[in-house]
Amino acid sequence: MVLTVVIVVCCIAAGAIVLAHLVMYVGLIATAVQGRLGERRANATALSVTVVVPARNEERLLPRLLASLDAQTRKDFQVVLVNDRSTDRTGDIMTAYAQSNPQTTVVTITRTPSIGNHKLNALIAGVARSQSDVLMFTDADCVAPPEWVARISACFKDENIGVVLAPIETVKTGSPLSVFHAFDHIFKYSYTAGCSGVGMPTGGFGNNLAVRRKTVDEIGGLASIDVTSTEDAALISRIRAVTSMKARALFSRAVTVLTEPQESWKALTAQELRWHTGGLFSPDLQTRISYSFIMFYLSISVVISPACFFVPALSILPAVSFVTMSLMAVITGLFTSQPLVSYWLLLVPFIILSMGYNSYLTVRALFKPKLVWKGNLLDFSQK
Repeated sequence: MVLTVVIVVCCIAAGAIVLAHLVMYVGLIATAVQGRLGERRANATALSVTVVVPARNEERLLPRLLASLDAQTRKDFQVVLVNDRSTDRTGDIMTAYAQSNPQTTVVTITRTPSIGNHKLNALIAGVARSQSDVLMFTDADCVAPPEWVARISACFKDENIGVVLAPIETVKTGSPLSVFHAFDHIFKYSYTAGCSGVGMPTGGFGNNLAVRRKTVDEIGGLASIDVTSTEDAALISRIRAVTSMKARALFSRAVTVLTEPQESWKALTAQELRWHTGGLFSPDLQTRISYSFIMFYLSISVVISPACFFVPALSILPAVSFVTMSLMAVITGLFTSQPLVSYWLLLVPFIILSMGYNSYLTVRALFKPKLVWKGNLLDFSQK
């Protein structure tokens, strides 16, 4: 009797996961179609733009980002560089760039913020120095493609759009970690794009995000969002909750920002734990429920896998996890023209690795581990 009840519950949960993924498949396809139709507007006269770049000790990679901003096809945009308590030459590089680029402003933060998310504090300082119609955000360790500013800012010609999400792609250095990291990022973004495509945006990558200035003002500024380990998701959640503005996710190489891969599994795990903790304990109920349901289902399906040898009926859980995730990866790979060797040939082993790795991260996140960013311990108890 107990086994029968367990199997029935497993079947119901599996059905719910399949339904959730079907919705996201529709959203992902809608996102890709919208993006391709929207590319026709890329050359439209766009609103005024400010690119905000927070940086802490980024003297090695910051010049590369600045060079990519110089190479933009659209030239009439402001840049706000935020030097967040750097102890290297980051500030000097910013000052030198501003001297040769009159549209650039440098903001220097010297005090450790009182709120737990240091990056959010830097973003607040940067946004305060701009009055542009559109605010675009990226990080100092990124490279923006030449049409990045033009294409993303053109999306805001639609007055119903309050925030635009776009993908990031980690550089493949040849190491197995960097190849998996690249797969992991585009795979995670597919879920973000899928949710956005059906009108339920729950997150995005903060280093490739744009928001309408009026929308920021309408929610009470960036200082009004909940202080979590995922400030980008908190911003999107507040926009969805407070305003009637819509989110649009893009899926195009022309707006895909390149970023550096993590140098070790330890560093990647620290990054992923910030994201998992932010999702599982999000102040936004919709984000918390949807994220928790998918991650708990995945984790349970992985944990009970050994028991499937003794109770074959339980195999429905890991089987559904594998199939639904694989189909998500296939749709993503097709729309983003992923390479044969580093994506398609490794898709199955990477899905299996992703299932185990994300289950591990979910379990660790449940215990609310100490979160570190740029050497700083993040403490969210102050707000």
